[in-house]
Amino acid sequence: MKAVLLVVFIFLSPLAFSQAAHIQVLKNGKVKKRIPEGTYIKLTDRNGSLFIGPYRVISDSTLVIGNVPVQISRMREMKLLTKKEKHEFDTKRFAYSSLGVALSTAGMALSKWEPLPRAALYSSVLGYSNYAIEPISRISFKKKKFKVTRKRKLRIWTIDNYDPAKKPF
Repeated sequence: MKAVLLVVFIFLSPLAFSQAAHIQVLKNGKVKKRIPEGTYIKLTDRNGSLFIGPYRVISDSTLVIGNVPVQISRMREMKLLTKKEKHEFDTKRFAYSSLGVALSTAGMALSKWEPLPRAALYSSVLGYSNYAIEPISRISFKKKKFKVTRKRKLRIWTIDNYDPAKKPF
């Protein structure tokens, strides 16, 4: 049994360490963000040239964005590009909410729990609060823009950090 386990371990051990290459954003020597390969980024170098697109790692100092190799040491600023989801207004849901507000107002007023103006206020707060909270929930406080300074640096991480991770095309 031990021999079988040893053989299985020998054949599966190369697959165990499967960390993909990525860019690390360092601040004061500590990793603050890891950006996986294939993420859409916008890089600006010291000459003001712009590179936009998904990136691939070639070596521990070079990226490929589109078909252009870019040295990470020349970068001045990096920005993550994310797709924004479009949220359409659902009229059917709004109609059901309005019907619920009307029924709840009528119920509170007829049972004499509250006078009509107060019942309408309470019902509308309950019924329409999701429309007020929904835009607030879409706000993201994650940092998307990184300037390269003395304190903040970009580093490409590969498994060995010495040999190329992938050959270009």
